[in-house]
Amino acid sequence: MAKDENPNAFKHFISPEVVGKIASSISAVTTEFDKKNFLTVIPRLTDLELKARVRLIRDELQKALPQEYPKALKILLNSLKK
Repeated sequence: MAKDENPNAFKHFISPEVVGKIASSISAVTTEFDKKNFLTVIPRLTDLELKARVRLIRDELQKALPQEYPKALKILLNSLKK
């Protein structure tokens, strides 16, 4: 975090811990999810603002989940229960 940065900025809620929780929740419902590879987004979050963080996670989820929308949606919905 930069010296003059607001530590309470909303972007900090999209944190390494949140990325880890997402990865753990998804990997708990499918073996197709490459948790280790997904977690490589964590170091890239540091210099990003909120929208860029969300886009990065979205893009990496799209790569990591099945390309078939119904299958990917089912995985994501089931991961919310974990």
